[in-house]
Amino acid sequence: MSVAAAGAVGAEAESSGAPQTVAQQLAEIMAASGCDHLFTLMGAGNLWLVHHLDAEHGVAIHHLRHENGAIGAADGHARSTGRLGWATVTQGPGFTNTITAMLTADRGRSPMVLLVSDSSNLDPARFPFAGGMQALAPEALLGPLGILSVRADGADAGARLIETIERARTERRAIAFVMPAGLDKVTAEPLAAADRAAAHGEGVVDVAARGRRPPRSRRRPTPSSGWPRR
Repeated sequence: MSVAAAGAVGAEAESSGAPQTVAQQLAEIMAASGCDHLFTLMGAGNLWLVHHLDAEHGVAIHHLRHENGAIGAADGHARSTGRLGWATVTQGPGFTNTITAMLTADRGRSPMVLLVSDSSNLDPARFPFAGGMQALAPEALLGPLGILSVRADGADAGARLIETIERARTERRAIAFVMPAGLDKVTAEPLAAADRAAAHGEGVVDVAARGRRPPRSRRRPTPSSGWPRR
């Protein structure tokens, strides 16, 4: 999403007079950033996001039978169109099912954003399933694999998503955007904050005019490891 588009989103929310929830704001940012196809296996942790994208922004929602397939589809969409790929899955086993496809997308330099819920912040005594059985911080698995993750902790989630989109596009990598349980009910910080960040070089810009892919800091896998050379 361009700086102008981010400003337009913020202006629209202000003119309506009603404060946005983080769920509404994230969906609006995604739509303004060119998300017209979303690949998902929906669950309790991300159904609110899928709802807003479908009902309010007309995004085509593609429901897959397995999370690994959802990531693979978003990866394939990015590779075939040259645009950012979008996917979302729910927490716990929903997330762990994505690992193989996430690693493939990241090592293949596919620009992609995975929005994943996380219930590890819930009290297991009150929520024994989501906060107990399904509790797993995605960073615990992504970090050792070298896959970048960005955690949205509160009302500034919109600004963090804009930064995440920029990094995925300019660095051509797959990034997991982590959404803790309860984030959907938080009142969103106005996107003017994101505009201020963009003015300092952190805003999302159109990647169409970008040239060659920038070099990655970590060592690329060799052909003998089974990963195709690109």
